[in-house]
Amino acid sequence: LKGSLKTTLVACKPTFFLGVPRVWEKFREAMMAIGAQTKGLKKSIATWAKAKGLKAATNRQLGGSGKKPSFHGLATKLVLKKVLGALGLDECLACITGSAPMPRIVMVSRSNSLSGLPFPRSCLLSLPCPLPPALSPWTGQ
Repeated sequence: LKGSLKTTLVACKPTFFLGVPRVWEKFREAMMAIGAQTKGLKKSIATWAKAKGLKAATNRQLGGSGKKPSFHGLATKLVLKKVLGALGLDECLACITGSAPMPRIVMVSRSNSLSGLPFPRSCLLSLPCPLPPALSPWTGQ
């Protein structure tokens, strides 16, 4: 995140955020770089929290149980909310992507599931229309 996007997001704290796939790739790359530098107990706690975030995100997908795993609230308080706050997405209800296919590695990455945010996909955002076609953030369709 070399540009000013992170600074802007932290300042405005969006409720909904629409980003092209390259934006999400940049988020993933930044979080992977930070994760590679983390060591010791902090790394263990972050890994545990990411697993809780991934399970919660998986359960929210279509066909999932919708349940949050045990201790997800603690993981959110200790790690996940801090990461979202650093990205400026701590008040975001849904993150939306479109205009190009999202690489699978970004969609299924623990880095993105870490936040536990609804992550629906929408399409045809590059075509002119009054409202971009968006998918329900709660069903993933």
